[in-house]
Amino acid sequence: MVVLAFFCSIRSVLREANRAVELEGDDTYYAPAAEEGLAIVEAQTGETASAVARLPKLLDAHYFSWLSFAPLTPALLRIDPVWDPLRSDPQFQKLIREEKP
Repeated sequence: MVVLAFFCSIRSVLREANRAVELEGDDTYYAPAAEEGLAIVEAQTGETASAVARLPKLLDAHYFSWLSFAPLTPALLRIDPVWDPLRSDPQFQKLIREEKP
């Protein structure tokens, strides 16, 4: 989906990412991966507030990420450059400082 952002309109990419989330429904294993994909698309297309709003739920979920093969953690958010557009957001800064026991 992120690659689509370079070749298609932002509206189309966001629509397709949202559709992926809809298709996964309430599946506790795959739905968070679709949500992560949507958050990445939102971050990369300037919808940073929406992306940051999705992250707390993803940090609490146990799922198989389509990109990193592990669920999101504060450490992964700190080092993965895909999240660079969110770095100036105060809520994002709070999320990457939090450590889960």
